[in-house]
Amino acid sequence: MAAEDRVLATAQQIVKSLNNMNTQATEDMILILSRFDNRLSNITDLIDTNNKQFDKAEEVILRTDDDVDNTEYLNAVDLIINMTENIDLQDRAENVLQVAMARLEDDFRCVLVRSTVLLDAEKLYGSVRSVSREFDESERGASLGGDVCFDLMSVDAVDELKDIADRMIKSGYEKECCQVYCNVRRDVLDECLAVLGVERLSIEEVQRIDWKVLDEKLKKWILAIKVVVRVLLFGEKRLCEQVFSESELIQEVCFVETTKGCVMQLLNFGEAVAISQRSPEKLFRILDMYEVLVDVSRDLEALYTDESGELICSEAKGVLSGMGMAGVGTFVEFENAVKGESSRAIQGGDIHPITRYVMNYLKLLVDYSDTLNTLLPKNDHFDLGSSHLENGDSVDTLSPIACRVQLLITSLESNIDEKSKLYEDSAMRYVFLMNNILYIVQKVKESDLRSLLGDQWIRKHRGKIRQWHTSYLRAAWGKALSCLKDEGIGDRSSNASKVILKERFKSFNVCFEDIYRIQTVWKVPDEQLREELRISISEKVLPAYRAFLGRFGSQLEGGRHGGKYIKYYPDDLENYLSDLFEGKPIHDALCFITGFWLKVVTCPQNSVIIGSLTIIVAACKLVCGFGWFETHRPFCYEPLSVKHSMIIFFWDYISALLLMFSMTLSYLRAAWGKALSCLKDEGIGDRSSNASKVILKERFKSFNVCFEDIYRIQTVWKVPDEQLREELRISISEKVLPAYRAFLGRFGSQLEGGRHGGKYIKYYPDDLENYLSDLFEGKPIVMNHMKRKNT
Repeated sequence: MAAEDRVLATAQQIVKSLNNMNTQATEDMILILSRFDNRLSNITDLIDTNNKQFDKAEEVILRTDDDVDNTEYLNAVDLIINMTENIDLQDRAENVLQVAMARLEDDFRCVLVRSTVLLDAEKLYGSVRSVSREFDESERGASLGGDVCFDLMSVDAVDELKDIADRMIKSGYEKECCQVYCNVRRDVLDECLAVLGVERLSIEEVQRIDWKVLDEKLKKWILAIKVVVRVLLFGEKRLCEQVFSESELIQEVCFVETTKGCVMQLLNFGEAVAISQRSPEKLFRILDMYEVLVDVSRDLEALYTDESGELICSEAKGVLSGMGMAGVGTFVEFENAVKGESSRAIQGGDIHPITRYVMNYLKLLVDYSDTLNTLLPKNDHFDLGSSHLENGDSVDTLSPIACRVQLLITSLESNIDEKSKLYEDSAMRYVFLMNNILYIVQKVKESDLRSLLGDQWIRKHRGKIRQWHTSYLRAAWGKALSCLKDEGIGDRSSNASKVILKERFKSFNVCFEDIYRIQTVWKVPDEQLREELRISISEKVLPAYRAFLGRFGSQLEGGRHGGKYIKYYPDDLENYLSDLFEGKPIHDALCFITGFWLKVVTCPQNSVIIGSLTIIVAACKLVCGFGWFETHRPFCYEPLSVKHSMIIFFWDYISALLLMFSMTLSYLRAAWGKALSCLKDEGIGDRSSNASKVILKERFKSFNVCFEDIYRIQTVWKVPDEQLREELRISISEKVLPAYRAFLGRFGSQLEGGRHGGKYIKYYPDDLENYLSDLFEGKPIVMNHMKRKNT
């Protein structure tokens, strides 16, 4: 039976060939074959069978209902395709085939649309992250995605598409097939870009976008180009190979036409960014775009191997070149911005914002060292000023990025040095330099900048900080320490030496208080540097003060008003030094005012007015001198209710201070106004006349009476707090003694030489100063006590 089947198959082939011959030749051949073997006598029946099969296939194809099975329909199409070679049936076959191809084209489109998988962005992002890791770990170009892929087409539909495509191509309808395929798949890829956040923007639109908005678009672009090239294009390439497996040419053409628009949209956006206005904040994004373009360029070359894909690869290289030029140009813009930055120095000597910005910028920039080394020109293209940089390396041995980073930091240091010269206080200048250079050194040590600059660079800058440390001590504490020298004091037992000692201690107190008031507002952010400064100050100041106090303190401590000059002991100074460089005003001053306010309001009525003097002095120091209000601006508070409450508090507080200041002036006028009016020059006239002497006697006599009354009354008044009591006495002394000393100096000689001169000039300035020390003790003093002192 197998042999007979082969014979019949051969006969059918012969019949097929006979159909292509003329009628006479066919009849002759049939006659010959009929004589050859009676089994071929039914060859005419085979021809009739072909006609019947054609009619049946034609009926299937021309049916308009949807009940036709796909397999049956495709088999009918196959039969019609074969019949197109039959001369007798060729015209009919081509007409039927045209109808079949129209339907297959619609079916092809429907399957493409129906079987498209909806884009899952989260799954897609996971795929690209996995692919990115795989590509980083493997040799580039070895694969187009390995086992990680994301198909936008149902796997079951691929075979159906292939069956349709094979028949359309075989029938000569490959153009229509490719057109349908490309149109549908192109729309799918456009939808993918939309899901990835990539918009179709012109160059003008890109250049008008605000940087913050553009930065977000650049992030999406970087991810999108990875997804498109490494995931979607790979999937499209594989889909083309499966659907159009019968023709490599059609595979390549369909792949290029399908993906070209998507890739070009991404490249056009990159080109628009590359030619946009350059600014330092764009550099990192531009370098990110450059690096991802370098990566995907090799993948694009592997994807587009045919001549039809050369345009895409060429365009990608052009955008890559433009992006590299944009990166270099933006880097140069950053260098120029650092050199030309001209903002003012910051208050308190804190780290300047430009220092933070530049060092954080460089800390991030060093991650792009490999890329920048390929982009930046060699070092010999620049005028570096010398053949060696700060770390001692030759410019010829340094990489381009290492050389440029060193030059950038040198420019920053020059900028910081210029800003430091704006400080009037040289000590603050050194604090500012230490803060900023230390910040630079720390950023270098904790990042990859260390490998670029080297340990020698770090040691050199550490040395600079130590030099400024020494210069600060000399500038800030030199004047205070000069008060603690022995030169010029002479004999310790003499009155002149006591006067000098008083002046020395008083000068030191003033210097220390000024330093404390000013430098508590200065800011040293680094805890270690702040502590080192305090220790070095303690080691320099405390031993000198302790030694000076030990040698000369006993001469003043035993006398009256010793506390006026020796206000601090070494332990006090050490405690105060711990407040320096905190960058905030003295909160103790606020507590000082509040504490005294509570004490004053509980005092007798006559002490309320007196206590206001010290309170207003401390308040003025706090608000004006210490800068507390400036540092604690209520306008920086959030939420709004807190802000408003703080403003109300400050205004109420200031109003209270003004009221108390007015009360203080009223006290001085009420208590001492009459006595001070006796010391005025008005009405005295010619000093040599008898009339003037009479007036002078009356003036001195009136002053004596006023002073004795004040002494008698105010020695009974009680001010319990020792510091407040001393401040009150000092303020009265500063108001009364200079006026009395001047009046006595001008007119005392006219009475001292005459008889009973001591009757009128009963007191000298030192006597008054001694008597004032008895005020506010809360102890009654009888008049004979006054006379006994005078005697």
